Amino acid sequence: MQEQRFAYAVSARTAVGGLLLGLVFLGASGWGLVHGWGISLYLAHFGADVARWFYLGGMVLGLVLLLGFLRLVLAGRREVVVSAQRITAPASESSRRLVEIDPAAIRRITMRSSQGVHSAIITHRGRTVRLRSPHFASHGHFLACLDAIEDARSLAAGESPGR
Repeated sequence: MQEQRFAYAVSARTAVGGLLLGLVFLGASGWGLVHGWGISLYLAHFGADVARWFYLGGMVLGLVLLLGFLRLVLAGRREVVVSAQRITAPASESSRRLVEIDPAAIRRITMRSSQGVHSAIITHRGRTVRLRSPHFASHGHFLACLDAIEDARSLAAGESPGR
């Protein structure tokens, strides 16, 4: 089995959208807080003293979004490398740290799907690594990576690779 490499990174559209959304929440909430605006919503009016808490919540939400997406952007482009001897994958979605997995040590590969996002959870030696489909170039690359991991696991177990 030859070494196979698969690019793994957050898409530019998702990163820019998340950063902009965080900035909008942070900026708009800060603007409303500084100017002491009230909030009118479906005939209910909250005065500036009550609206202050909504604005503070919006600022916290904006800061959390901004920092979370900034961490994803700073993680950059990584690679999932699959060979017969080892598998190298990111430790987590937003981590630059890579984990080396012995294909013989893989106990289970679990697939999960939620709202069109597919996740593969690889369990090995009491640890787990999660690979998510949106971070690959396409869904086909995600499936090809999983096939390569399964082939490496089969070779390590002494079985014939392929399905």
